[in-house]
Amino acid sequence: MPGDIWKDFTYALRTLKAAPVFTIAAILSLGLGIGANTAIFSLIDQVLLRTLPVQKPEELVIVKSPGPKSGHVNSDEDGSAGSWSYPMYKDLRDKNTGFAGLIARFGFDANISFNGQTDPSQGELVSGNYFDVLGVRPALGRLLTPADDVIGSAQSSVVVLGHTFWTQHLGARPDILNQQIVLNGNSMTVVGVAPAGFFGDQLGLNVSAFVTMSMKPQMTLNWNGLDKYNDYWLNIIGRLKPNTSADQAGAQLQAIYRPLLEAEADLNGMKGDRRQRYVTKPIVLEPGASGRQILSQNTRQPLLVLMAMVGLVLLIACANVANLLVARATSRERETSVRLALGASRARLVRQCLTESLVIAGAGAGAGLAVANWTIRGLLQLMPPDSGTHALSTSLDSRVLLFTLVLTIVTGFVFGLLPALESSRTDVNAGLKSGTGSSGTSRHARIRKLLVVVQVAFTLLMVVEAGLFGKTLMNLHSVDLGLRTANIIRFRVAPALNGYPTAKTQVLFERLQSSLKTIPGVDNASMAQEPIFGDSDSSSNVTIDGYTAGQDEDMNLNRNEVGAGYFSTLGIPLISGREFDSRDSADAPKVCMINQATAERYFRGRDPIGYRIAFGGGDKTVPDMLIVGVVKNSKHSEVGEEVRRSIYTPYMQRKDMNQATFYVTSAADPTALMNTIRTRVRDLDATLPVTEMKTLETQIDESLYAQRLMTILSLAFGGLSVMLSGFGIYGVMSYLVSRRAREIGIRIAVGAQPSLVRWMIVRETLTMTAVGIAIGLPFTFLLGRAAQSLLYGMTGSNMQVTLAAIVAVSLLALAAGYFPARRATRIDPVTALRNE
Repeated sequence: MPGDIWKDFTYALRTLKAAPVFTIAAILSLGLGIGANTAIFSLIDQVLLRTLPVQKPEELVIVKSPGPKSGHVNSDEDGSAGSWSYPMYKDLRDKNTGFAGLIARFGFDANISFNGQTDPSQGELVSGNYFDVLGVRPALGRLLTPADDVIGSAQSSVVVLGHTFWTQHLGARPDILNQQIVLNGNSMTVVGVAPAGFFGDQLGLNVSAFVTMSMKPQMTLNWNGLDKYNDYWLNIIGRLKPNTSADQAGAQLQAIYRPLLEAEADLNGMKGDRRQRYVTKPIVLEPGASGRQILSQNTRQPLLVLMAMVGLVLLIACANVANLLVARATSRERETSVRLALGASRARLVRQCLTESLVIAGAGAGAGLAVANWTIRGLLQLMPPDSGTHALSTSLDSRVLLFTLVLTIVTGFVFGLLPALESSRTDVNAGLKSGTGSSGTSRHARIRKLLVVVQVAFTLLMVVEAGLFGKTLMNLHSVDLGLRTANIIRFRVAPALNGYPTAKTQVLFERLQSSLKTIPGVDNASMAQEPIFGDSDSSSNVTIDGYTAGQDEDMNLNRNEVGAGYFSTLGIPLISGREFDSRDSADAPKVCMINQATAERYFRGRDPIGYRIAFGGGDKTVPDMLIVGVVKNSKHSEVGEEVRRSIYTPYMQRKDMNQATFYVTSAADPTALMNTIRTRVRDLDATLPVTEMKTLETQIDESLYAQRLMTILSLAFGGLSVMLSGFGIYGVMSYLVSRRAREIGIRIAVGAQPSLVRWMIVRETLTMTAVGIAIGLPFTFLLGRAAQSLLYGMTGSNMQVTLAAIVAVSLLALAAGYFPARRATRIDPVTALRNE
């Protein structure tokens, strides 16, 4: 048996070598399909399927508590269910009995200085038991321990470096242990290096420095966060005890949690329904084997939609190669008949044909790996640096290679089985009598037509999806943002990371804003706490003078602290009142501005100017901020977001100044102006890094990277499917023209007009196309519905896009069928009849 398989393999190689055009066409078709599937699967594997590189990751759970929160909330995910206060974490950690350990973490911006060089990086505040509970071992030195996590202890000023930072920025020097680095203005002792491949508990973070929770006040200057139950900012991960289920551990933790909530509610004076909703908040344990799923939450559906699309591309490629194999079987029908006549079994012929198919698939997989590697590199280069994808690898590991192997085998059977079975059904007598191998051509023709119908149906799906995503991107680019985007440069400075207290930061920002305005060609400059289109926002509930909130009414407003001239700098129209200026200093009376949506919601029929607002709620809250202006609605976080009710306060009246994003308006060359801006910042503080400098238009484009990437890929895959289908239709119609040469010759001989002959061939093409469209049309609506959440400004069943796709596929079929039809009109009747 092994000898027979080897004979089949060598025979397949010889036959494929003898037909180079067929072989190259088949390998290229499959290479593109397999390569696209391998590339997307590699991303899905890294983002959605991988587990954390820790001991027994299946024992980890993410601890959440959905429900109302009272106070300050900081969250890097949708909703605040995963945010906890530090005092609450300590109570749960110390009193629970259902977990082997509860750990806490919080990501923060970090400036790391060593040997005179400062690098903006990502830091991670972790509880002292973090590495022990996760079961992580150091690559060098030691990791953090509970003994390091003591507030006020000199031992807490230690840091563990991330492996990537250690290798890329410090040259993997082993003598880094016990040396001093400066982290956010604090001298820290390096005690160890995390292992390679460990990027923290969340894919996409790529942490450069791990510090204990006790260093929170020093790492986030002007914000303590360790002493208040109503300051929610950290995340909790637990490891279940052996033989303890998540339900058991959650119930045990809930019993501890309820009394803590009741005590906190009493401390805050909560009463009635508000208190009841607060104290009955549940504990929810989510699977934590893959860590905190922040990146996957944003990319899961796009990746799955892309996987469906590349799957369709591969099916179209399979249909294309199957068509080639059927045509090849027709030309080899006499050979097959001879082998059957000499005693070969039909099973033996099927095995030989499948071997040939698997050889083609294997060669296609080899080409596909090169395509996949190129595709992954291209995809990651298209993504902005702050998208959380920098930790993704471009290499194809064993898991991806195993997927490609399985896909190759399945693909070989998918496109090879039907041609193999059909080839074995050859009528021996007819095949031997027919020197041209025509005994099975009618059956083969029907199969080839069926494969074309399948290709057309799948191609319609691809073209519709490409149209939907393309239309979405066009809709997003045409959105009225409510502000000016051209000729604006934005950049970020974070003095707190260099140890600046609020008073010193205020002086620096005032001097920097004044300095920026003196740059030749600069029209205006201002700043904001929360950058627009920067995936960052803040909100707070409010109490409004003269407005009585209804029961359970949402009084939450999007908030931002902005500098003098902010609205004129960004071109946001002022509707009434005034905007902030130099009068609104730290010592001046509190003022605020609101947008149209807020004015319309809470001041119907009244002029908001002169009324007052306060942050917070409750009977004891007294509105203390005077409304001095109303501005037009403008987008803040996302281009496609709904208008949000917003309130603005002067940046200089902010109590804790840590960082700010500056905006500079100028018609000057952006590159030259950026260099000048860096010089102005360096003149004020040579150690202060300038980060995230880019034009506002670039920032907006980067905020749309997911939609742009989906559009590019869908257009690329759609174009590939169109190309494959076009070749398939052309091949089938050319085959049919050659098979019907005698009939066409007779028609021409008896006086048929060339136009009628062309229409006869084109009509057959359009018939197959119409059937394919009819089959594919219902599935376009299903696929559009699945991708609905990724679309903007339309539904997944958009008729304009669908009709355009139908026209495009029909034109493709018409073009692919026209050339064989034209060739049919040039058939010489005498030659055709003589050949028959």
